[in-house]
Amino acid sequence: PTDDLTVFGALKKAYKSGSFSSTGVFAPGFDNSFDDEEVQGGEAGIKARLLDGQLLANVAAYYYQYDNLQVGANSFDEKGILAMRTLNAASSEVYGIDMDATYALPAIEGLTLRAALNWNEAEYDEFENGLCWGGQRIQDGCDQQFDATRNLYTAQDISGGDLLRAPEWTGNVGIDYERPLANGMTLAMGVSTTYSSDYYTSITLRDDMVQDSYFKHSASIALRGRGDGWMAELIGNNLGNEIVTGN
Repeated sequence: PTDDLTVFGALKKAYKSGSFSSTGVFAPGFDNSFDDEEVQGGEAGIKARLLDGQLLANVAAYYYQYDNLQVGANSFDEKGILAMRTLNAASSEVYGIDMDATYALPAIEGLTLRAALNWNEAEYDEFENGLCWGGQRIQDGCDQQFDATRNLYTAQDISGGDLLRAPEWTGNVGIDYERPLANGMTLAMGVSTTYSSDYYTSITLRDDMVQDSYFKHSASIALRGRGDGWMAELIGNNLGNEIVTGN
């Protein structure tokens, strides 16, 4: 194969219909509905095949603007029952750079190195109706949407805060090796490591509800039959037993 370079770009626009939360508070004057979500933006980048096809590399930059972003939130109703609600953040933006590369070493047939890295910025531009956390005081920021029946504020302004479960950095590196065996069989082995920087796990953006940065390691070994007609594989995921949360 010969070297080649491709430049690409795309503009996108999409919608997600609104509805209403099926759990939560149902009372006169309480609105459980949420609006349509709209996103528009685009991406541009480069796809490259270099070194006679031994190196494949991709780089892309993206930017997306959300209006009425639908955000899932856990809250307690007036009876103390945990319920899942959907709220609209007035506006949010997500932008970053995504890159990956795969290199087949010419000196060792069947050995391939791969890596990927993503830098991502994701923030609420406007989100004045974010949920307060239990026990949050006015001086702690719980000063929006006063509920006269309970004589307290029920929301906080988290405009400028990070989106939920949106780490700034993620990446992975890995090594794969394949070796032909007798009778047309193939031995395949691989190891990989993934990384994530810290991120919020609660829409309330409490400082003690953050998933710290972490690494996860995995490995596999497989035996494939002639023409990949069958395969037996042993896979080990999260070998370091790293416990993380996504909620």
